[in-house]
Amino acid sequence: MKLVHPDFFFQIELPENKVPVLVFESPSRFLEFVSQIKGQVNGDNGEWILSEGGKKLNLAKTCEVIIDVFALDINQKKMVTSLYNHLEKDVFNCDLLSEWNSIYSVLANFSEKTFDLIQYNLKYRDSIEIKDFFKFMNISFEDSSDNVLEKILNYMELASEIMGIRLFILCNIKSYLDYKQLTYLYEQAFYKKYHLLLIESHCSVEKNNIENTIIIDQDNCIIS
Repeated sequence: MKLVHPDFFFQIELPENKVPVLVFESPSRFLEFVSQIKGQVNGDNGEWILSEGGKKLNLAKTCEVIIDVFALDINQKKMVTSLYNHLEKDVFNCDLLSEWNSIYSVLANFSEKTFDLIQYNLKYRDSIEIKDFFKFMNISFEDSSDNVLEKILNYMELASEIMGIRLFILCNIKSYLDYKQLTYLYEQAFYKKYHLLLIESHCSVEKNNIENTIIIDQDNCIIS
């Protein structure tokens, strides 16, 4: 897997079992990179291209940019919507579908009976999607994380399994996690088969042989 941009001066290789770390010494370049990739992941137009095996991937559907680890929400709208879609698909493919049809029949019958309570002409929806019922029941994920590392790991695992995220771009994550925690984060990512890309504004003193560090200095020169 690799990430490229026509105006960026090198392609970012994203190999398995290795974590590329981009260190921008220039704050303006750091801001430019993060804002552009974040905007494109959110659906804005952009020229970043994520590919694997020569095949272009949909950046908005396969990449997630994590800037504030404290703002991670496993019950954000897009995550829960993906959950409902998965649950609905599973219901249609198992014997729960007949049970759902019975439930809907009861709800429709109840709605018709309420019409007799007041002297008005009323109507109701002639169909209810299963995902609407899940939304009504406020089905959501339970957050059992006790610390920042668990919160990140839990979020990435769900985003990968529920939303199909393949690449997580972590911004200044070394400001929150120490060497041991980062190594564990890397190991879990490798085990779960998704890629990581670290974007840092400062070069850390500790070296990790799992990382492939590339420094972009103030003059826009590359130091590997």
